[in-house]
Amino acid sequence: MADAVKVSSFGFDPVDSTRFLQAALDSKHPEIVVDRMPSPWVVTPLAGRSDKRILLEDGVEIAAKRGAFLNIGAHLLGFTSCTNVAIVGLGHGATIRMWKEDYLKPPYAKSEYRHALVFESCANVLVEGVEIVGSGGDGIYLGGKYSTCKNIVLRDVVCAENNRQGLSVISADGLLVENCTFRDTRGTPPAAGIDFEPNFWWQCAKNVRLRDCAFVGNEGNGIEFALGWFDGRTDPVDIAIENCRCEGNGNAAFKVFCGNNDKSRSDQVRGRIASRGCVYGNRKGLAVVLAKNATNSVSMAFEDCLWRERGMDCYRVLKDEDWRPRETRVTYVGDVEPIRKCGADFAAATVVDAAPGEMTRFPAISTRYSARYAFYAECARTVRLALKVRPLTPKKPAPKKPMILRDANGAVVAEVPVPDPSEAEISFAVPAQGFYTLAVDMGSGGVAVLFGADVPIAFDVSSGSLSMLRPGCRFFFDVPDADASAAVRVSGGGMQENVAVKLSDPDGKTFWENGAVAQPHVIALPRPRKSGAWSLVVSRSRTGQWDDGSASVLGVPGFLFPLENRRWTFAGRNWRKPFKETKGQER
Repeated sequence: MADAVKVSSFGFDPVDSTRFLQAALDSKHPEIVVDRMPSPWVVTPLAGRSDKRILLEDGVEIAAKRGAFLNIGAHLLGFTSCTNVAIVGLGHGATIRMWKEDYLKPPYAKSEYRHALVFESCANVLVEGVEIVGSGGDGIYLGGKYSTCKNIVLRDVVCAENNRQGLSVISADGLLVENCTFRDTRGTPPAAGIDFEPNFWWQCAKNVRLRDCAFVGNEGNGIEFALGWFDGRTDPVDIAIENCRCEGNGNAAFKVFCGNNDKSRSDQVRGRIASRGCVYGNRKGLAVVLAKNATNSVSMAFEDCLWRERGMDCYRVLKDEDWRPRETRVTYVGDVEPIRKCGADFAAATVVDAAPGEMTRFPAISTRYSARYAFYAECARTVRLALKVRPLTPKKPAPKKPMILRDANGAVVAEVPVPDPSEAEISFAVPAQGFYTLAVDMGSGGVAVLFGADVPIAFDVSSGSLSMLRPGCRFFFDVPDADASAAVRVSGGGMQENVAVKLSDPDGKTFWENGAVAQPHVIALPRPRKSGAWSLVVSRSRTGQWDDGSASVLGVPGFLFPLENRRWTFAGRNWRKPFKETKGQER
């Protein structure tokens, strides 16, 4: 302790001690003792340094200054690219406190980023024996903006009543979370106990161990893995969960999502997530959710685990036959050889338009996340679409990003403002005859509803699937030739979210039908077959829940038309333009 210094030797102010704590952090002393004073150490944002051991005496409280932290990204104590850091509570009652209730109302701008402890691209970190309460974002945030966090230990930590997460893990190589409690997270989604949620493919989640922890009373999931930005280029995940308890959370006790957010890639992240001796309970809903955890992706294992969910009167041993059906398993129908998506050369298209310039309505098609409409204008004019953009739920904000209008070569023509939710039609000018695309980004909380147009229009699925909300619609798609490999891919929302599917040839003869599709199905079209306009009906199932669904086509032009008499066609094979994969985010 010869090199230790007490923060009080720099001074103490019960109103604002930021300058004294920051001076101690900036000092040459490797060990800093935050000593107990008659009242909390009240601070504004602090910047941590490398090679520091911060000791909080028994009963010490470091509290955010009320009225401060107005910046939406402000956090109480942050370390960026630091190494060899320890924050240790001595005895009991060492607390780091923020004021979540203040940040949810004016003069504070809405934010999910007012975290308590932030470690951005840090290594060799220990947080032990502290309680972190009431942040405007996460109790602890492990970021990977510049490089991954390495060798992080969280031990005997309590994260309570935080707004977004108890702990967010963006990127970690070597993480031990031991004997910690994550409880009562409530406010901004996902509102989980722990959320593993990378932002780029080059980040990682490996050498991760959660041991002897509790996840209770959180508004969202207890433990959540949202690994959508990982793909085949990512280091395999390696996560072990041992003797943990997840109970009384608002959503699932345990949830895994593995699916490519980058729709240009089909290669899945690999690795393993294993649970041993854990308890997963949720009396009101599902205990274990494996969303889009494809069988060629991250493998799962549950050993000596107990589970209880809605409809179960007691805890039971979680067996393979209980959880394996919840993995997303693609069902292949027919001779499905590797079939890639194809771009289409608009120069080879022939337009079919039964009502040039007239507004034609069709059954509403609601899409989530993002959608790209392709259409043909017969001349330079104002195009009208019956299009409504709204929030997914009353609590979600309406989408605001402008829609991007591009010509057939991909050049941006204009940015089209998103209509107010009260509006049901938009209009915009196109400069010349030809094909155009209009891209709308609804984020996670928006829905776009298309139900009419005064041009031939299609959903462009050449680079991904169309994500629909409660689908009840009929699409037409063009099959130019009789013998090339082609398929349709459809899916419900997984688990018990079913859709009914019917696929018919140009004569209206049913080729394939299934009244309850939850997991992805890839249906090969027959060879030889009739060319022309095939139809795909995706509608409400008589069983299960009715919520999400998706559809796309493979090996044929990637356009789904809501109207058979307003579309475009292709002939032979001269229409093909290979789909180019986009580059991922570089380190």
